[in-house]
Amino acid sequence: MWDPSLEREITMDLLHHEGDYSPWEGWRVRGWPVLTVLRGEVVVENGELLAQPGSGRFVRRKFQPEALAGPAF
Repeated sequence: MWDPSLEREITMDLLHHEGDYSPWEGWRVRGWPVLTVLRGEVVVENGELLAQPGSGRFVRRKFQPEALAGPAF
């Protein structure tokens, strides 16, 4: 679920991953997710990560070689 009225500055503390870098850190944005549901289970609510480690699953995708042919935007 998305709240289009929320404004945030993206920080590493707001992102739920173990990375130490995000190209988006420091950006101010309007609109922010307030609820994330994974296969019927609430996994993030109001910024609190509720998912248990290992609850996700890898979804294999085919590589599209033309994706490397130009810029990503």
